[in-house]
Amino acid sequence: MPRMKPMLVALLLSGILAACKDSPTEPAEPLNEEEAKALYLGLMDVASDTMPELVSQTGDGGVLRHKCPRGGEMEIEFGVDEERAGGAAGVSVTMVMDPAECVIWSEGYQFTVEGSPNVRIEMSLSSMGQPESFDMDMTATGALDWQLDDRSGNCVFDFSLSAELDLSNFQEGQAETTGTICGLEVELDPVAPPV
Repeated sequence: MPRMKPMLVALLLSGILAACKDSPTEPAEPLNEEEAKALYLGLMDVASDTMPELVSQTGDGGVLRHKCPRGGEMEIEFGVDEERAGGAAGVSVTMVMDPAECVIWSEGYQFTVEGSPNVRIEMSLSSMGQPESFDMDMTATGALDWQLDDRSGNCVFDFSLSAELDLSNFQEGQAETTGTICGLEVELDPVAPPV
């Protein structure tokens, strides 16, 4: 009988492994290009909230807490560095966006997002004496977890955007995007910077 126990255990384990192999779990369908773009625009929309709660403040930055449109929140740690030289003016902004069960509605999609660990935005705006005309360079890195309907996954941000902006009319801006959002190459239009 003692010899039978190891054999029974081995048989049970092989049966469990065979059952697992027979019923594989398919990975969730990843976001498509339209959905990935909507996710990014939704994050920027939350970051553009003009009435966040100031959690803490330093001489050149601080931490803001934004309420997400349909529940949850997003903390943004930010830093600002202004530069002036001759007729040129510039500002550099760093934001670390950390959503927590943040529900956003964007381009017809409702996402729930969680920092995994967060998304870091580095942006610089510069003007050569024309108050409404700016050059903008931005990079986005990091990752977050997303849920959309019955799908979920992880989205990695690794892209840069260069744009010429006319603050009087954003429709006339030109932008060039390189890199990926959620593993996809996504073309982005110039949008008002979330600062």
